[in-house]
Amino acid sequence: MDERLRGLERQAAHDPEAAPRLLLERVRRGELPEERLELAGHLGHPAARQALGLGDEVHATLDLTVFLADLAPWGGVIVVRGLCAAGAEALPRFAAQAPDDGRPGAALAAAAAWADRPGPETALAARAAGRGAERAAQDLGQRADFHAEWAVDTPELYAGYHAAWVCAHAANAALVLERLRPTVSTPAQVEPVVDAFVRALERTGADEAQVRAAAEAALIAWALGPATPP
Repeated sequence: MDERLRGLERQAAHDPEAAPRLLLERVRRGELPEERLELAGHLGHPAARQALGLGDEVHATLDLTVFLADLAPWGGVIVVRGLCAAGAEALPRFAAQAPDDGRPGAALAAAAAWADRPGPETALAARAAGRGAERAAQDLGQRADFHAEWAVDTPELYAGYHAAWVCAHAANAALVLERLRPTVSTPAQVEPVVDAFVRALERTGADEAQVRAAAEAALIAWALGPATPP
């Protein structure tokens, strides 16, 4: 790293006006892919938006389904990254009921592994892990009476059950979107997997605004972080 880049990094640490210049310099050097900068701008990162010449105002939807589906122009891999970040917010609801069962967490990890290295092998591994999360949900559900109003009678089990399904849907999305890769470009193409994911998430009782904020922060951190090695 030369002195110019180090100088911009030092300035950006305390001067917001230097942050866009730093991002553009990283793009110029090939250290930051332009599409990642555009993703960060889409997600509302102030310095990224300034670097791209976009306005300060972000017309962000509060609807989680729309938010996740709107990641489609950046590809199915980015959609799955968003699902993984959102799913991580629901996972503690399952862990609270079955602390020794790592299957839902493994499903999220497998989905993330596909996003890091997309291909048939990692997609099939994610699907297998997704099945494990489905079985974890079923095992937890057996502790409640499915014929009763268990959402009311056992709300913690109900939330944990659906949290496992959230993780399963994220993993299953990797296989679905692998089959569409690299043609994913519109929200309509990813809406089925996103809709199933969000419907399960809603049943966990998770705060959607908090989930969206966490997913947004994780995606921005990835977008503006070091480029993934080939």
